[in-house]
Order: sequence, then C-alpha cells, then structure tokens
Amino acid sequence: DLAGAIEDYNKAIELDPKSVSAYISRGAIYCDNLKDYDRAIIDFTQAIKLDPKYVIAYRNRGIARRMKGDLQGAIGDYSKAIELDPQYVKAYRNRGIIRQAKGDGAGAMKDFSRAIDLDPRYAQAYICRGISRGAKGDLSGAIEDYNKAIELDPKDATAYYNRGNARQAKRDLEGAIED
Repeated sequence: DLAGAIEDYNKAIELDPKSVSAYISRGAIYCDNLKDYDRAIIDFTQAIKLDPKYVIAYRNRGIARRMKGDLQGAIGDYSKAIELDPQYVKAYRNRGIIRQAKGDGAGAMKDFSRAIDLDPRYAQAYICRGISRGAKGDLSGAIEDYNKAIELDPKDATAYYNRGNARQAKRDLEGAIED
C-alpha cells in the first residue's frame, strides 16, 4: 500500500518536520517503487539538510541521481558518503560503476579494488572489477575476478555470464559454452 505509506510519512513529517527517517523512507518509495526520482531527491536532500552526516541519505540520493541520469551528482553523493564513512563498501562499488560508465576505468578499478580490500567476500565488487578489467583488455584478470565471485556466490548468474563473455573473447569456446 504505497499510497498509504506515503500518507503516513506525510503525517509523520507534518507532526515532526525534523524526522530524517520519514524523509528517507518516503524518498525510498519515490525512488524504488514509483520511479519518481525528482521527488526522491527532494526528500533525500531534506534529510541531508536535517542531518548532514547521515551517510544513507547520500547513498540514496546517489542512487536516485544515477537513475535520473545525473552521473556527476551521483559521484558527488557517493564521494560524500565515503568521506563520512571510509569503510562504506557499497559506496565504493556504486561510485566505481558510475566512473566506469563515464569512461574513467582507472577510477573505477580503484573503487572496486578498495571495496574488495574492505570486504574480500563481496562478490559483486569482483564482478564489477572483472567488467572493468575486461573493458581495458585484461581478460585473464577479468576471469580471475569472475572466478572469485563464483567461489563466493556460486548461484550468481551474472558472474557466469560475464566469465563466459571473457572466455569467448579469449577463444575458450568450450569454457564460454559451459558458463
């Protein structure tokens, strides 16, 4: 009942205009469920105004900005989240994805590697780094990252798919078919 939830968050904000969690929760509905990124950004920005050190607000606004196509704004939000919490693994991965999309392969590699350094069991970071390695022609390094991702999460189809692409590019057609 998204409309009911928004109504409840509206009432919570009416009763307590400084309720950071109400802005975050309402913004999440706008972003994740309704795909209304402008309204989500407004809510996340208000949460940041109320609590400038609330890391999740920056992450959420970064997601909304990325979905809206504001890649530079998203990078800024993820960078601020990292500044506030240098151990925030997913912020490094998310920023790396955007850097890769913008053609900054070196920056992306740095972010993915940092995410892996912080959490060596984060399979998604290995997949992202593998994609980045493959994009710069390091197919062996990419396969190595996909192997690690598969070791950590053997049910992640994305790792097999990407490893299959890398194997095909290396002319390992049997391996590609297997993946």
